[in-house]
Amino acid sequence: MEFKETEMFLEEVKSIYKIIPKREKTFMEIEGYPHYENVSSNILAFYLNPNEEHKLKDLVVSSLLKVTKQKDEKIYNDIDLSYFNVYREYVTLNVNRIDIVLQNNDVAIGIENKLDANVYNDLNDYEKTINKLNKNAIKILLSLHDESTATQQNGFINITYNEFFHQLKKDLENVDDKENKWYIYLIDFINNLLGFEVEKKMEKEINNWINTKKEEIKEFKKLLNIAQDNINKKVDDYVRVFKESYPHYNIKYYYGEEEVATTAYIVFDCGCNLDVKLSTEGWMVGIFAWKRKCQPRVKELLNLNGINYIEEENHYWLPKLNYETDIKEIINLAKKLLELIKQC
Repeated sequence: MEFKETEMFLEEVKSIYKIIPKREKTFMEIEGYPHYENVSSNILAFYLNPNEEHKLKDLVVSSLLKVTKQKDEKIYNDIDLSYFNVYREYVTLNVNRIDIVLQNNDVAIGIENKLDANVYNDLNDYEKTINKLNKNAIKILLSLHDESTATQQNGFINITYNEFFHQLKKDLENVDDKENKWYIYLIDFINNLLGFEVEKKMEKEINNWINTKKEEIKEFKKLLNIAQDNINKKVDDYVRVFKESYPHYNIKYYYGEEEVATTAYIVFDCGCNLDVKLSTEGWMVGIFAWKRKCQPRVKELLNLNGINYIEEENHYWLPKLNYETDIKEIINLAKKLLELIKQC
């Protein structure tokens, strides 16, 4: 790969990364159940039930039926939404299970919830089951992606979460008590699933892009490996020379995750490390004060000795040095900081 081609490749990577939406974490993500179908079905069943304690009454089920009617004008009018019997994992005629069933005297509503899995369910069995519950029967396949091809032969109406939540968010604007915890949880649920939908779409686009750039990625990885090998050799030279003077110190290595870099460091009981880091940008020599009580003492010693430093997340780095800086100069700086650490 020519360097001009590499630059174009990196610009393409940059442009793709820019369009990945940044979003806040949701409470469901923190709990560790962000995209589980069973969890989302439990939440839906709770909010679809107008008699539950969320205080939103029939707002959620009404929003869902508004979208359903947009898809099929023959959906029944004048349905009483004030009460429902709500069932989870309702057993069908063929002993399958449909995710959510809502039933009252006016209507039976069956909802199959699909987030990431394919639609492999026996929707014909589900249709017959719901139809038997009430002559007015509504069958909904609620899915993250468009699954309308799976519903063509069985009376189900496919509604995407995006369609449902678009209507629901509009209806939620009319809620007076927006401090109600159940309102807040519902907004979090909406944001969680809409974020997941965007992530899955981007995942597909990124995978497609990677598949078309396999050779370029291989060559770029080779460049990174060459750069990392060169850095490792230079850091090994530093360690070898340093150990000639201080053979008793145990020197460990840390390899950068977000950059091509290697850090050789020594851990001291007083609560700090002597760090010598080399990246493609150059050398950095400093003290990492990982114990809080050590931090003011390190700054005090640096100031008393008139040493300029840059403070960065409890690191106290000396001014950066050129990549080609002689190892002896790096050794001298490391020794200088070592003497300070001994005073901590």
